[in-house]
Amino acid sequence: MQTLSIITGKYKNQKIEQVEDSRTKYTPSKVKNAVFSILETKKPVYNSSFLDLCAGSGQIGFEALSRGAMFITFVDVSERAIKTLKNNSQKLNCSKDIRIFKKDVIRFIKKPPAAYDIIFIDPPFNEEMFDKVMETLLNHQQLLKPDGRIVVECGGDFKIRESEKYMIEDEHIYSSVKIEILKRKG
Repeated sequence: MQTLSIITGKYKNQKIEQVEDSRTKYTPSKVKNAVFSILETKKPVYNSSFLDLCAGSGQIGFEALSRGAMFITFVDVSERAIKTLKNNSQKLNCSKDIRIFKKDVIRFIKKPPAAYDIIFIDPPFNEEMFDKVMETLLNHQQLLKPDGRIVVECGGDFKIRESEKYMIEDEHIYSSVKIEILKRKG
């Protein structure tokens, strides 16, 4: 089984499992580090409530927890991902600081249990699915706290459609991966 490393913080250098599924993609360490560096200038991770949508192994959420996020919610529909998330939370001994939902991300977005400071989403690199997930996310403001941020990881050629409620605050491209930071308008 392949593993991923936590970059910094409380769980620095700890290894977590990857999901045994070829459809699951992973954020390269360089990009993961850049995401958190960018976030620190917009919405600090420390003491935040953090939502990791399409979580896979949970590498982004566990990194956020390591960097001082108060609580992480993971959402994924894959049984393999859920099993991996549970294994990783046991390995890090952080079960009290997380919640895992085995649920379709669109259904979760429509009826969230809370509002979050930071939402990270890495939807499937399939344009139709990406558009559907992003449209749902950007039409349900109750998911994000008023001063929160949405971090979207996608393919470099994907475009987020205009939204009446959100604006793209920042955008960075790393090879074939694009990171966009969104915030509420106004």
